[in-house]
Amino acid sequence: MRRFTIVTLGLLFILSAAAAQAPPPNPVPIPFSDVHKGMKGTGYTVMSGHAVTSFTAEVLGTVDQGATQPRMIICRLEGSAVSRTGVLAAMSGSPVYVGNRFLGVVAYSWAYSKEALCGLTPAEDLLAVRSRALGSRGMGPGVRPATLSDFISGLKATCTLSPPLSAAASLPPARPGTETVSRRLADAGFAWAAKRADRNDPPADPSPGKPPGPGGMIGVQLVSGDVQFTAYGTVSWVDGKNFLAFGHPFLNLGSVQMPVVAARVVTPVASFQRGFKLCAPEGPLGMVMEDRSTGVYGRFGERAATLPVSLTFRGPGLADRTYHFSIVRQSQITPFLLNGAMAALWSALEDTVEAKNVLLTDFRLVPESGREIRMQDQAFTGPQALASASDFVSDAVNLLLNNPEQAVNLKRLSLTVDVQPGQNAYSVDTAWLGRPAIAPGQPLFLHVRLKDYQGEARDVSFRVPTAGLQPGRVSLMIGGSFQLLKTLAAANPQRPRTGSDYLEFLESIPSNRSLVVAALDKGQALILKDRRVGGLPPSIGTLLGAQPMGAAAAPGAYSLVWTRVEGQKQLVEGSIELDFEVKETGDEAR
Repeated sequence: MRRFTIVTLGLLFILSAAAAQAPPPNPVPIPFSDVHKGMKGTGYTVMSGHAVTSFTAEVLGTVDQGATQPRMIICRLEGSAVSRTGVLAAMSGSPVYVGNRFLGVVAYSWAYSKEALCGLTPAEDLLAVRSRALGSRGMGPGVRPATLSDFISGLKATCTLSPPLSAAASLPPARPGTETVSRRLADAGFAWAAKRADRNDPPADPSPGKPPGPGGMIGVQLVSGDVQFTAYGTVSWVDGKNFLAFGHPFLNLGSVQMPVVAARVVTPVASFQRGFKLCAPEGPLGMVMEDRSTGVYGRFGERAATLPVSLTFRGPGLADRTYHFSIVRQSQITPFLLNGAMAALWSALEDTVEAKNVLLTDFRLVPESGREIRMQDQAFTGPQALASASDFVSDAVNLLLNNPEQAVNLKRLSLTVDVQPGQNAYSVDTAWLGRPAIAPGQPLFLHVRLKDYQGEARDVSFRVPTAGLQPGRVSLMIGGSFQLLKTLAAANPQRPRTGSDYLEFLESIPSNRSLVVAALDKGQALILKDRRVGGLPPSIGTLLGAQPMGAAAAPGAYSLVWTRVEGQKQLVEGSIELDFEVKETGDEAR
């Protein structure tokens, strides 16, 4: 088991403010096999503002544990306050030289160490990232996070993020069976920065920063704009516009596009466990293009493609405010980041403990190719309303990016969120039929009792169309739209086959402020709106608030006879199933 800690996006040292000589130009890498105990070198980092200062490093030995573990050069660091504070986070990638030769870059440390000890990634291992990038552009993915836990574990191993504001510290307990992104990130020690918008227009792009040299600071922005999620590190090597940094993987995503910004060190913060450097992002610099096991490779002056998001927030006592932020385009992590960014913003603006009614309106998804779709309004209520709304939006995006058939890349996303205090929802309390059996064409009435949350019940009645029904047993499914769609989706193994199918599916989801009644006859495969929709992949079940359906036994095949959607003033939850018999004989209703 690996016992060292990756020095989160830049190991940092508290050093003297004395100016240091510049790193040597065009250094020749020292082969790992030539490194030996007793070698002494000089390293470079930033301790305040943008000024690069030096420290000393003495080699204690090397560690090579085979192909599954990184090679390391173990060093003791000295200089100014390093002996007192130890190795601090925010300086991964700080280069170390022996004379005019390149020894390696600071990359690993050990919590609670009594000495300022670190592990260097050998120079030749770092430079291998550059060779691969230049020799074979678009090398493909690295180790992609398959779950939220994988994503957070990768962050915990590799990055220190922008401290206050904490996005999830005040969120209520997560509902069973779900993972709240911002909460999980907060529990892992990461935080978001969210700010109030002074205007509804998108913020102007900041002025470009000056590209730093070796030892200078950079930030990799997973989320930028009115919500920020930035990881900081140190530049290790520069050749014209090309650069290497970190000395270890960021998220090991392989070929990517992640925005890089200039970074300013506000102050180092010492800690007995592991200190860190408090940083602030500045203007854009370029982008990371490769995220590999021994470092990241990028280019200054390039612009990464991101997903722009506009979110208009409405709440009691607040004027409408629109927030603009952009998210890294990477199919596995974009939905996680969208979820966390939304929760961070709402947490900064609203009390998240009190029960609320949250209404998502004007939810627009604009694909890179094809027409814009607008999803129907959806409502969420109770103490978990904000988290549920965030889950719904991020799950919709996840369905488009990661469905098993054809990815749908998005150009932009916009949404309006109305939040009001209280808790309003109808539950389907009971349902009954006017008679248990009919002849084809005879009138039949369905009665449904809806119970308001902590309120009175109300009855709704429907006339059930019976003309043309075949003799036999017919099932009536009555309930909220999400519950009913989950049942229908599991009824048949057919699924969408193209990206357009998934877009149409999202657009066709009725508002959950509806009572839906569906009549189904056993026999043929399920048909909904002239299309087979059953057996949808687990990602659709997740979107509708279901657990993945792969492990559940699929019910028998049904033929959908008709559906009816009745709009209600508030969310409808729960479902009931009734059967009635169609007799062999009988007069049709006049």
